Amino acid sequence: MKILEAIAPFFRIAILGGIALAVAFTNLEKDPSLRGLVFGALMADYLTWLFRTFVLFPFAFWRSAADAVTNVAFAVFVLWIADFRVDPNDPSFGFAAFGFIVVGFVKSVIYLCQFFDNFE
Repeated sequence: MKILEAIAPFFRIAILGGIALAVAFTNLEKDPSLRGLVFGALMADYLTWLFRTFVLFPFAFWRSAADAVTNVAFAVFVLWIADFRVDPNDPSFGFAAFGFIVVGFVKSVIYLCQFFDNFE
């Protein structure tokens, strides 16, 4: 189980980086609803991961520090280098909110179950 926990951030980086590259360098402006949905899901995944990093910081210092660096690098890439954003005045913003709520809820429940499972 420890090996899976150690390599999980690298899988997350590869998956999120691949999604961000695919969205940033393809022509998704033709379908703003898909762009908004992917953006909302990415941001929910990013924010829940960042929150989990801060919660686990006292328990796993080095892993949390590596996760924090990865979070900052991911945010810089997605928001500034790839310039992957959704305009709040665009109809795709509703899809972004939906993707954010769904992914955020699912990941929050999973992280809460994992967190409380470690204390038993």
